[in-house]
Amino acid sequence: MKASRGASWIPVLFLAAVLGGCAAPRGAQVEVLSERRVDAFVRRGRRPSAFFISRRDGPEGRPVWIDAHRHRTDFATTVAMVSTGPLAVPLIEARAEASGRPYRVLLDTTAAESWTGIDRARTVGFAAVGPPFYEDEPAHVADPIPGIFAAAPSVYVGLLRVDGVLFFARQTRGPLWPLTRADAAERADAILGVPFLRSFAYVQWDFPRREVVLSSGPAYEPDPEAVLAEVDVASMARGVEFTAYLDGRAQRVLLDTAGPFAVAMPDPPAPLLRQVRIGDLVLRRVRAVPTGEMNLGRPDVTRIGIEALAGYRVTLDNLRRVLVIEEP
Repeated sequence: MKASRGASWIPVLFLAAVLGGCAAPRGAQVEVLSERRVDAFVRRGRRPSAFFISRRDGPEGRPVWIDAHRHRTDFATTVAMVSTGPLAVPLIEARAEASGRPYRVLLDTTAAESWTGIDRARTVGFAAVGPPFYEDEPAHVADPIPGIFAAAPSVYVGLLRVDGVLFFARQTRGPLWPLTRADAAERADAILGVPFLRSFAYVQWDFPRREVVLSSGPAYEPDPEAVLAEVDVASMARGVEFTAYLDGRAQRVLLDTAGPFAVAMPDPPAPLLRQVRIGDLVLRRVRAVPTGEMNLGRPDVTRIGIEALAGYRVTLDNLRRVLVIEEP
C-alpha cells in the first residue's frame, strides 16, 4: 500500500494492455478509468473522521485503521447465498444505508482487503478516505489494476448494520473480474475480505443449505456430535491460513471460500490427490489444479476451495481462532 497524490496513478494504457492479456469469462468487459475520472473520485474524498475511524502507522509503514467495521454486540444474522449453479459460492445481498440500494457482495477468506469498483460509489455509498489517499493492488488474485482506499458509512447485511466498512475502490468500470473468480460471482459489486470477516465473533458458511451466518456474539457453540474437524487458524494477515495434510504431507494452506475448485496447489503430484486431511476430517480422491492456471495471487500457497467444502458447514471462530467443520 502506498500513499498517492491525485496524478500519480499507473498509466492507463499500461493497465489496459496487461488486462487485455487475460481472458474474461463470458465476454466480461472491464474498462480501466481515465486519470481524470480517478482524480474526480479522489477530490470528493472525505477525512477518516467522517466515518468515525482513525489511522495509526503499522508494520512497514502500512496504515492500521481503528474503529472500522463496527456493529452491535451479541447479534447474529443469517443470509442466503444468491449464487446459482452447482457450486454454493458465498455471494450474498447487502444494502448501503446511504443509498438504500441492494447490491451483491462475495465473502472471500483469501482477500487481505475488501474490494469494489469506483463506479459503484453511489450504489455502495462509499468515498475515498484521505488525505493522504492510499492505493494498493489486490493480493488474492494476479491483477495489476490498483484501487483507492475508501470507506462506506454503513452497510446492512441481513438485519445487521456494520459501520465504517473499508474497501479499496478499483479504478475500473464494469465487472470486478478477475477479483470475483468464479463465474457464479460474476455479478458481485464488492468482495468482503479478512478485515471485514474477522470483526465478527464468528462467520459460518453452510454450503449445503447455501446460507451464511454473521455473528457479533456470543461465542460459537458447535454441536459436539456434528463436529468433524477443529483446527487452529495459524494466521489471518494475508488470508485465513491453517495446516492441512495433503497425501500425508503437512502444508500451510489457505481457506478459500470463493475458490471454484477443490484444491489449488503449485505443482499437483497428480490430478487426484489420494487424501486431504483437515484435523480429523479425511477427504479422499480430491481433485487438484495448478495455481498457475487459476490467475491467483500468492501462487506458491496451496488453497482448499468450495468443491472440497461443499458438503459441510464451515465456521471461522474468531474468538478462539479456530476453524470448525461440521456435518450440516
